[in-house]
Amino acid sequence: MDVHWLPFFLNRSLPKEGIDKRKYYIEKFNKEPEVGLGPALNLASKCDPPINISYHGLVSNSLDAHRLSY
Repeated sequence: MDVHWLPFFLNRSLPKEGIDKRKYYIEKFNKEPEVGLGPALNLASKCDPPINISYHGLVSNSLDAHRLSY
């Protein structure tokens, strides 16, 4: 199987130092992340092995990570 990586930005305006992930999702979706992303959480929990999605910590600009991957 071939894997093709296609990078994209979810939000180019995020600062490099990051912001609180939970607060960001609440502002972006106008609801708690567990509610707004319920279908994704449900699907992730059914994967083998399950994917653990966390809303703690920071979310930041990923431009440097894209550069490194390239």
